[in-house]
Amino acid sequence: MLAWLNPRYTSLFYLAPLLLLLNPITSRADDFAIRDGDTVAFLGDSITAARVYGKHIENYTLLRYPDRKVQFINVGIGGDTAAGGLKRLQRDVFDNHVTLLTVAFGINDIGWGMKADDAHRQLFLDSIRGIVRACKAKGVRVYICSAAATGGNPDRTENDFLQQMCDDALAIAKEEGEHAIDVQRAMREIQRRVLKSNEKLPPEKHETLHAADTIHLSDLGQLAMAYAILKGLGAPEEVSSATIDAANSQVVSSAGCTISDIKTDNGALSFTRLDEGLPFNNGIFSTMAYRFVPMNELNAYRLAVKNLTGGEYTLTASGRKIGTFRAERLAEGINIASTTPDAWQPGGPWDAQALSLKSLTEARDALNTSDRSANSYLPDSPLIAPLNEQTTIANEQLVALQRLVARPRPYHFVLQRSADETTIASPKELQVFQRQTRNSGRIRVSGSTTADADSVLVSFAGNALEGQAPDQEQEIPIDPKTGAFDEEIPFPAGGWFSMKLKLEKAGRVFDELRVDKFGVGEVFVGAGQSNSTNSGQFQTKQTSGMVSSFDGEHWQIADDPQIGVADHSQGGSYYPAFGDALFEHYQVPIGIASTGFGGTSVNAWQPSEGLFAHMMTRLQQLGPHGFRAILWHQGETDVGMPPHEYYEKLQRVIITSREKAGWDIPWFVAQVSYHNPERPSSDTTRTAQAKIWADKIAHAGPDTDTLTGDHRDLDGLGIHFSPKGLKAHGLLWAKIVQPFIDESLNE
Repeated sequence: MLAWLNPRYTSLFYLAPLLLLLNPITSRADDFAIRDGDTVAFLGDSITAARVYGKHIENYTLLRYPDRKVQFINVGIGGDTAAGGLKRLQRDVFDNHVTLLTVAFGINDIGWGMKADDAHRQLFLDSIRGIVRACKAKGVRVYICSAAATGGNPDRTENDFLQQMCDDALAIAKEEGEHAIDVQRAMREIQRRVLKSNEKLPPEKHETLHAADTIHLSDLGQLAMAYAILKGLGAPEEVSSATIDAANSQVVSSAGCTISDIKTDNGALSFTRLDEGLPFNNGIFSTMAYRFVPMNELNAYRLAVKNLTGGEYTLTASGRKIGTFRAERLAEGINIASTTPDAWQPGGPWDAQALSLKSLTEARDALNTSDRSANSYLPDSPLIAPLNEQTTIANEQLVALQRLVARPRPYHFVLQRSADETTIASPKELQVFQRQTRNSGRIRVSGSTTADADSVLVSFAGNALEGQAPDQEQEIPIDPKTGAFDEEIPFPAGGWFSMKLKLEKAGRVFDELRVDKFGVGEVFVGAGQSNSTNSGQFQTKQTSGMVSSFDGEHWQIADDPQIGVADHSQGGSYYPAFGDALFEHYQVPIGIASTGFGGTSVNAWQPSEGLFAHMMTRLQQLGPHGFRAILWHQGETDVGMPPHEYYEKLQRVIITSREKAGWDIPWFVAQVSYHNPERPSSDTTRTAQAKIWADKIAHAGPDTDTLTGDHRDLDGLGIHFSPKGLKAHGLLWAKIVQPFIDESLNE
């Protein structure tokens, strides 16, 4: 399948019958417009001349219909119009013996919108009619396409001048008895998916279908155009499908493939599958593009295996791992066209074959570009004759390689049952859940299992703030397709509690797991610079055994150094003393999630910076209302910053955190500016922090500038705290937050 204009290459396609004799395949009857023996040409402007969407269509056809001998040529010219295309039909279409032609013009016909008037519209439509009639007279099947969608808002361009003009062109094609493909509207639906995804991402990570000029297409846009044209050409959804009965080692049904050699051995099912065609894959990470361009609608490569013993199975094909699936999903049927366990690697052998095909098609296109350039710019050079000869030979070899790698081979499939494994994601050991009232909160019991279980039974033990933990067994359902279980349960405040989790199948318990310590109490997030991290002179320890720290993955007793801080500091912190004081007062477990980084300015915490993202990740891991408040201790670095600037920047951090978290997170801001005995405070920073309180953007935190002398390290000369200072610091914070906790519990 060849993207060449020069007729001297057409003889290369007589290699195809020899390859077919080596591996015969039965053709399928369907409505796909590209037929055996066709020469397909893409006529258009620079978007076509970019030679990208045509290569997708070429690769799709090679993979899906390896028995069809089809030639592809690209006759796009940058800046061209429908009138220009009509003038060069003889040279570029009829002289190349084209049998199927796609036509995509429009944007240059109206001068990128600068000539959107009746005269240019009429010239465009007259030219389209001329192309259709001339092609009909020569027996060429014509597919008139609307121009590619532009980069404007898809809701506003839905009925703009370009779309209406193209609609008239599509109507002409139908009126003349030929075919029409509305590329613009198909691409707009993809645009809408992209825009919706972009809403959740920073601008530098936005996807787009277009180049900066909003007219020419990105690689994603070219794939979208290929998809729209393939749909218009009647590309079918189904590649092939097979359903196997594992219990009886029988084929229940198959279409587009042959299943043989079914065997069961030691918990594994194996069989051989030979397909008539293969799914279209577009290289590593192609599934990222498929999030927007729904190529899998044209890519159903299905496998269903019924009556497997319950549990999880690893699927391989000719030694390549496809993925791991539960028996219920396999019974329902899965599409394995693009499935891979590793995004950096192709999935099945068919995926690897498509990757090789893509490279070969690109190589032929590069060979063509070299040949065309030499013939255009060096027509009288003695180089041309030997170059043309050697190019023909090289192209013959590439064509043979294309067809070789695109042909289906017998794949040996193996389904091996995995060893049973159950994971408890929540509650984790030493996890603290935030209570909502004085005596109650909610816990989440979640996890997954590969075992053949239909429900989870949980029971609890331990002392609540009032009464006991609920000890009656509760049932939590399991999703049969994924093995996941997830349920929130009302729970009393207090702890530590323990949980016993049992797996059950048909009323029989067959496995048991435990979580020995978790609680429902008060959780706080720490943020700021060094005195919010582990920068104290010596490490300290909590003494109650009821204070726990969280780093985003696991919880542990909150002895210093605190886990989860962004700067990985290893000294002491105020959190052990803070947690012990709160536990002594409330008699519930205390959770700490510290995210600070020493020496940082408020500039480093702005919403566009990494420290803000680090903090937000922790907030998301704790969940909405999953903690009582954020404790902000920062300002020493910014004593030279004007008060209004510090105020505005800290305000931005606080407000944006609430917007992104989706709830009104309480913030406490400490009064912080101390450097050393000679510079014990700074009015600029303290004024800004006080204004944050006064404007009710955050609650007033402790005035830690008052902790001087032997509260500081280096014999009172340092900026960080001594062990005495760490304890005093923690007690100040505990005293500050207690009235807020009490008020919240009384609401």
